[in-house]
Amino acid sequence: MRASRPPGPLVLFAAAAAAHALAPRPAAAHAFLSLPESRNYDINWRYCPHCLNNGGAGPSSDFGQLVWPATTHPACGTAELADARRVVQDHAPGQVIDVKVFFSTQHGGRHWLKLCPRAAVDLACFDQTAAL
Repeated sequence: MRASRPPGPLVLFAAAAAAHALAPRPAAAHAFLSLPESRNYDINWRYCPHCLNNGGAGPSSDFGQLVWPATTHPACGTAELADARRVVQDHAPGQVIDVKVFFSTQHGGRHWLKLCPRAAVDLACFDQTAAL
């Protein structure tokens, strides 16, 4: 019977690398409203349409000081999204609207939809309607 010897440095390195690769990491959202086109999709689609979502979970939660649904973000995400720009779709009262959210990666985040009937949107306007 052979005596076993301790693992060599390459085996230990491989085990450490595998453990590091499998360890959980902090994550940010990778999603955006694709239908109708959201403002961040319209402005930044070629590079990173989800990047204008107020900088991710850190800034949105005041770096852990706020508990969802409390948030620091303005009604339309970052300042780049404050201008409504072009009308993407028109809808009639009672019309059914198809909505699609594109998730490139799901980290267990939340996505909800609220409507504001005014051109000048703010969080108070969205808070007047229930989430759909």
